[in-house]
Amino acid sequence: MDINYYKKYEPIDGKWLITKKLGNGAFGTVFEIARKNIPDIKSALKIISIPQSSEELQRLKEENYDIDNKSITSFYSGLVDDCIKEFQLMSKLRGNSNIVSYEDHNVIEKQDGEFGWDIFIRMELLIPIVQYFTDNAPTQQDIIKLGIDICKALEVCGKYNIIHRDIKPSNIFVSDIGEFKLGDFGVARVLDKTNIGLSRKGTYTYMAPEIYRGEEYDSSVDIYSLGIVMYKFLNNNLEPFRKERTYQDLENALKERMSNAGIPKPINCDEKLARIILKACAYDLKDRYSSPKQMREELENLLYTSEENDYDSYDETVGLFDFGIKKESVQQSEEKIINKTEKTQNIIDIYKEFWTGYFDFKGCISRINYWKIVLINFIILNIVNILSDILPVLNILLFIMCLAILIPNIALTTRRLHDVGKSGHWQWLYLTLFGSIAVFVFLCQKSQMNNKYRNKGAE
Repeated sequence: MDINYYKKYEPIDGKWLITKKLGNGAFGTVFEIARKNIPDIKSALKIISIPQSSEELQRLKEENYDIDNKSITSFYSGLVDDCIKEFQLMSKLRGNSNIVSYEDHNVIEKQDGEFGWDIFIRMELLIPIVQYFTDNAPTQQDIIKLGIDICKALEVCGKYNIIHRDIKPSNIFVSDIGEFKLGDFGVARVLDKTNIGLSRKGTYTYMAPEIYRGEEYDSSVDIYSLGIVMYKFLNNNLEPFRKERTYQDLENALKERMSNAGIPKPINCDEKLARIILKACAYDLKDRYSSPKQMREELENLLYTSEENDYDSYDETVGLFDFGIKKESVQQSEEKIINKTEKTQNIIDIYKEFWTGYFDFKGCISRINYWKIVLINFIILNIVNILSDILPVLNILLFIMCLAILIPNIALTTRRLHDVGKSGHWQWLYLTLFGSIAVFVFLCQKSQMNNKYRNKGAE
């Protein structure tokens, strides 16, 4: 329908004005709406018509020639009731950061002698993922993040025994802070009942084999569809087995995929991520991930590991006590790299950076140099500790060394923890942090005790 057709309903809910059309979906039209008196407050409005067109109504009559008007009304009003039930379900999912937030809905019976209903669904305003990736070419990191976010959405669905069954790019959106969100819960499945006698080839692209074969299925079909979505974004926007963008090639690729042929790895993807995606797209459900949580955890491990490897491939200089700064991308960090080609620094150079960094609140915290500094600092402290037992006068030196070495050690370790998050060796970092604090307290107490004994001996 044209935007002017829906303008007659303004102000919608007494508050909202339609500002522009955003696009058409399989079962409705999406508009941007703004608050009547506060135009900066905006939302998305999806409008679904039941029946979707006069042609659909005519087709129903032709395929059921003996159907009367009462039965037609009962059929379509039943669809409206089913949609309302889905809205009630969507309201339970509201507030989850990776699910499109449903705000409100209205059902309005059509006017001017037309048969049917218009359903208004107000949702948060987001960017469709296809538009987002058109403006921002997807990287492997983006696709890992996409997989993690949609798995989180599916975990929430699992708590309510919801199977989405229609995961595809047109049902995935991006927030203004880069969170991927899953939308279109249930409504498409209800409205699909109106497609009497029509081919559903377009929906097969992301469909799990068991649905295609008309067999019973469980929530793993959503994991399969997510895997195909991730595959496509990493395969030059082509589904498995597709080589060109023709209808015949699409048909051939679908037949090959549904025949249990082994899916090749995506073109723009490393081996570790390919293994995760291909497991999600396994033909037999027993070979897939048992839950979205299992898939999410593997993606998170891969994300943190790859981020740390990217970070550790450079010798960066960052603020020791600047714990609130988010780690910059590798591309941004390159501008701040000092002597990035010198990967084999000697220990004197490392210590020069350490001491210089300490006094101007900066410090080199690449993985190799970090562990070298920590190890050598503890060796120096142990040597001074032993000597202080032999020469009590060195107690003062021991206390100074505690301040000069262990405090920067604690600061470096805290910063390092912030940078790597839960990566492969974060447990060791916590051990180092608490160990540094314990050694600092122990040596300070020892120095104090030695001073007491020395004073008593002098008396």
